[in-house]
Amino acid sequence: KAIVFHALLAKRLKNVPKDTIIKFENVEINQGNGYNPATGKFTAPVDGLYSFLWTYHIPKYAVYLFGYVNGKIRARIGSIPSNWQNTSGHFIGKLKKGDQFWIESFHGTAPLIVENYTYLSGYKINGC
Repeated sequence: KAIVFHALLAKRLKNVPKDTIIKFENVEINQGNGYNPATGKFTAPVDGLYSFLWTYHIPKYAVYLFGYVNGKIRARIGSIPSNWQNTSGHFIGKLKKGDQFWIESFHGTAPLIVENYTYLSGYKINGC
């Protein structure tokens, strides 16, 4: 059975402090029920190799959104001040049943993150 989810930011976020978990509340698909929009965390329902992709849309600010597994930074992306831009991150890794993945702000306050253009997707590639 496939495990896959795709969720978008439901509302614009302003002045997001460092260490804030980003909650993607507009869930379009959540096969396997691994993603929880209330917490913003994906919990692996089974052991396996997983892939996660996140994209965020911002105006002229520097924003850093890192990927975490069980509280440890596993992927880093950031943007530099310029005009409107999209920035994407990707992480592939082995997760055990119960391991969690989420996106969290890092390095200062994110002044603005735009809804609908900002999303998180993930899926299980295979068993390991």
